[in-house]
Amino acid sequence: MSERTNPLDNVMPQEPSAALTVSEARRIYVQNNYDAYAPCFERFDKNQRRFMATWSWWGFLFTSGWLFYRKMYLPFLAYFAVSAIIALFTSDVWPNAVVSIGGYDLRGITAAIAILLGVPFGIAGRWLYYRQVNGMIGKARNKSNNDRAKMSELLKLQGRLNHPALVALAVYLVLPFCLSIIISSIITMFLANSL
Repeated sequence: MSERTNPLDNVMPQEPSAALTVSEARRIYVQNNYDAYAPCFERFDKNQRRFMATWSWWGFLFTSGWLFYRKMYLPFLAYFAVSAIIALFTSDVWPNAVVSIGGYDLRGITAAIAILLGVPFGIAGRWLYYRQVNGMIGKARNKSNNDRAKMSELLKLQGRLNHPALVALAVYLVLPFCLSIIISSIITMFLANSL
């Protein structure tokens, strides 16, 4: 039986004394709330980096903000695109919106759909973040040639948000958009039921 190679194998420490250990590198990259992620990261390591279901309230309740804050831009864009498409097709803002199927008003379930979209990120969010962290550590290790100071500096730069204005813009654009969908759906549901 041949052993499969894992692309994250270069993340595990090579044990030179000058190099950062994986847990040190993770702490530097994650920065805020590392202690909340460390137990999950250790469980994923023990499970040979395979997926294990965990729960992240941040990933579930504040999906777009959490993905953006943790620099998982591709999942952020996918989540945002799916949310926008659902909102577009189930609201009466767009003239060709599908607002009912078989007499059932879809506007009332837009909020439920928005909540359900957060469930996969609640379940797999920490694992997605674990993969991101390990990938960034591997890149920093390669760029720094295992030099402790260089690697530490690279991880600090990669781990934090370098554009506070972009974060503020994203929060001001995404949060009102999501809240307006939820509030309009709730209002529409109550108005439809009261008529």
